[in-house]
Amino acid sequence: MKQSILNQLRNMPKIGVMNPKEAPEIIGQALLRLKPLQFCNGQIYVRLDTHYQCATMDEAKDIICYLLSPDDCVLVSSTKINETLLRIMRHPHLQIDMQSAFKKHQMELNLKNGVYDIQTQRLREKKPDDIFDYVLDFNYKPNSDILAAPNFRKYIQTSVREENQDCLLRSTGYVLSSLTQGKMALLLLGKPSTGKSVYMNFLASAVPAELVTTERFHTMASERAKASYGKRKIK
Repeated sequence: MKQSILNQLRNMPKIGVMNPKEAPEIIGQALLRLKPLQFCNGQIYVRLDTHYQCATMDEAKDIICYLLSPDDCVLVSSTKINETLLRIMRHPHLQIDMQSAFKKHQMELNLKNGVYDIQTQRLREKKPDDIFDYVLDFNYKPNSDILAAPNFRKYIQTSVREENQDCLLRSTGYVLSSLTQGKMALLLLGKPSTGKSVYMNFLASAVPAELVTTERFHTMASERAKASYGKRKIK
């Protein structure tokens, strides 16, 4: 598990286990109360302040161990931790509906400094009941003007041309959103070293790595490729 994820859990109370033999029961009850881990159809999510982060079984076990007191982290066996995780994975109080949450928040973007509403074009504070499985790595700045972004302006002038600026902005907004109604593709054509990779790297820098995938053009429609896309934002 990434240290940055563990750091966001550092203020969560540590779990003490008086009797290692009863570790699954004791730890399980604490996890039901603290809810650092939640589940949707078997997929594990870590509940963070900003979003719900997908996690593997091994990463979930690392989190449980991290939440134990220093002594108990040594005394409680990996077998007991694994048993604890298997016990809580189907508990009704720890289930979340990611599909419903995705539909509910399709017109919103989860940003570092709040939630941007596409329809009202305003930023709101995050709510305790918000369920996002991502957070975009930038802050929204109200009342900003594109003229105040000299690097972007230079990119438009040298790589895109003024007449294509609106198309690029609309495509960028759609890619970063959770909207799925669009049936069009954005093709970047040009000679080598003319800014195509610059734009793709720019998009990838804003999106969590697990939501980005690379696929060769001629295999994009294959069943293997489609199965790998999932909820990825950039393909």
